Amino acid sequence: MFRALLRNGVLALLATLLLPGAPLPQGAFAADPIALGGPGEPRHFLDGGAGSGSAIPELDALILDNMQQNHIPGVAACAFWDGNVIWSGNYGYADVERGLAVTDSTLFMLASVSKTVTGTALMQLWESGGFGLDDDIAPYLPFEVHNPLYPTAPITFRMLLTHTSSIRDDRGLFDVVTVPGDSPIALAQFLQDYLTPGGLYYDPNENYTQSEPGSSHEYSSIGVALAGYLVEIIAGQDFASYCQESVLDRLGMEDTSWFLAPLDTTRIARPYRWVSGSYLPYTHYGYPFYPAGQLRSTVSELARFLMVFTGGAEGVLEPETAQLMNTLHFPPDQGLIWFRTSADGYEAWKHTGGHYGVSTYVLVLPSARSGMVILTNGEASTTPMPLWIWNYVLSQPAAVGDGDRHAAVRLMPSVPNPFRSGTTIRFDLERDGPVTLEVYDVQGRAIATLLDEAVPAGRHSVGFDATGLADGVYLFRLRTDRRSFFQKGLLIR
Repeated sequence: MFRALLRNGVLALLATLLLPGAPLPQGAFAADPIALGGPGEPRHFLDGGAGSGSAIPELDALILDNMQQNHIPGVAACAFWDGNVIWSGNYGYADVERGLAVTDSTLFMLASVSKTVTGTALMQLWESGGFGLDDDIAPYLPFEVHNPLYPTAPITFRMLLTHTSSIRDDRGLFDVVTVPGDSPIALAQFLQDYLTPGGLYYDPNENYTQSEPGSSHEYSSIGVALAGYLVEIIAGQDFASYCQESVLDRLGMEDTSWFLAPLDTTRIARPYRWVSGSYLPYTHYGYPFYPAGQLRSTVSELARFLMVFTGGAEGVLEPETAQLMNTLHFPPDQGLIWFRTSADGYEAWKHTGGHYGVSTYVLVLPSARSGMVILTNGEASTTPMPLWIWNYVLSQPAAVGDGDRHAAVRLMPSVPNPFRSGTTIRFDLERDGPVTLEVYDVQGRAIATLLDEAVPAGRHSVGFDATGLADGVYLFRLRTDRRSFFQKGLLIR
């Protein structure tokens, strides 16, 4: 009874003080709003020199338009191939209030993208024989972890890594234990209090699902945090130290850390939310289940880590182990931590992240030896930036290693452009082949498919009737086999 009163009383009071959306004391979790014009009129992020953009002006324009429309203060992104970063772009502000631009050295909180590092650390110990993926975790732990509805059903390492353990996230409690700075609560203590009867944070209805372990999928940050704690037990050292020595140091990730304390916080992109036409900054924060999302890194250092999964970095995982993580373990799309997706016919693996003032995205294409990173200090989704980066950078023949299989294609600017009611899209095709020509708005929403058929070699023209569409920027996407090309058109009446 005492623990329940403490949870529902004192911790609820703390939530009132620290939760976004509640009355916030100045200097605690969030500061005063920063106005950047009226509602719907945020500052254009290259005005005044914020961010340096990239070497592809068309891609820059798309990203900046998306930032403006979705109120994202800052973005750092890159694409890599064959062990090298082949494109990078910095946009907007790391700190709006101080006018600090995003640069190559800006650190971002990774949120759930951090789980890819936690999974890697655990799989290193699997490689060395520390456990079996289908072992029951119970003998490894100093406290009991069982779903109270299925007390005899084992929870395995594989279940933790595939979000099938039946351990559920109590998101209301997450808000409560998220505090300015690093959390003073130890990982082991928090997990014991969360997962075992009698614990301060234990609630059998909120902390476990009604499904038997291994039978269904429910994304679980606590499950991954428990995987991080198992790293501590098996390795015999605290999780952050193990990751530092066995992952980060091996890759030269000198500016990456699980905690704020070792970092120069002036280099960390401040997290923001957009409220009634203003940016509201959060104080840098932490939580006790940190292996699930608290890593901070630069875009280039995170890319270096992702190359472990594309054959571009050695000394962290054996190639077979990386491939095992990027293999389907629970349908329809769950690997070990990673989620399966595709990019123009290539099998790809992704992870996203989102928390207060943070939205992140990573993608690896093992067969193409390539991938991308997108880090932001805003709460809007990164969609459709991955599509643009793929089309402008990674879909090019040199980046996928199969240029000889593609017909030479040239997509020309539409005529007229700008246009009032319609325009003509022209393209050259060197040899016969299938072609798809589509129209998207700047949010990445499909507007029309103008062509989807086999087309003979030569020059072709296709009309686009924009009757009934709103003024604005539209994207013309031409696809042939596995290559994609973009042009931009402006509708102004």
